[in-house]
Amino acid sequence: MFHETLLHLSNLPEEDDADNNWDSTLGNDAASSAASISSSILEYRTINGRTYHSDSVTDTSYWGPNYQKQNNHHTMTIALDGDLFKAPITEDPKNALDLGTDTGLWAIDFADKYLDCSVIGTDISLIQPTRVPPNLRFEVDDYNKEWTCNANFFDFVHIHWLTGTVKDWHTLYKEAYRCCKPGGGIEHIDASGTVLSDDGTVEKDMAMGQWGKIW
Repeated sequence: MFHETLLHLSNLPEEDDADNNWDSTLGNDAASSAASISSSILEYRTINGRTYHSDSVTDTSYWGPNYQKQNNHHTMTIALDGDLFKAPITEDPKNALDLGTDTGLWAIDFADKYLDCSVIGTDISLIQPTRVPPNLRFEVDDYNKEWTCNANFFDFVHIHWLTGTVKDWHTLYKEAYRCCKPGGGIEHIDASGTVLSDDGTVEKDMAMGQWGKIW
């Protein structure tokens, strides 16, 4: 959708790893070019027992691991009092985009809620499940690269937990607004790296007190 490194999950060859979330519906008849691309994408780096995205996908150094135990969806849902979003979007959205979809759980829940909406979840790692609602698809994409999607297309652009991953926030917002329909919605929720305490026990010279500034 956005640039040449895009890859659909439906084009990926079947994986043999019994510990991952891929299922047998992927098949083995993918084109050799897609197999070659997927092979490099799945060459995750391992550091201290945690896996990280492949360098073949992006030239951006993303700090977070991509293993399934890393799940921010439930944290964000709690912060929103159980809701998926707070933006006043149309009651009948037709197209939605989830940037940095991570494990894809938010996109799955949104697609389940709006069955007539075509939902796209993008990420630099293929860690999403394959058994998803029919109106949802996942794509490999780096939002720091050029966007080539059509203008005035999405009813809703969802952005969450991208702290420390965006090279140019001005450009990202500009592109998100360009691709959003007039009257559509863009919602961004993120976490602050600044650690505060009500009783003053987190002082500026402490490790936690310095964390926010470093972050």
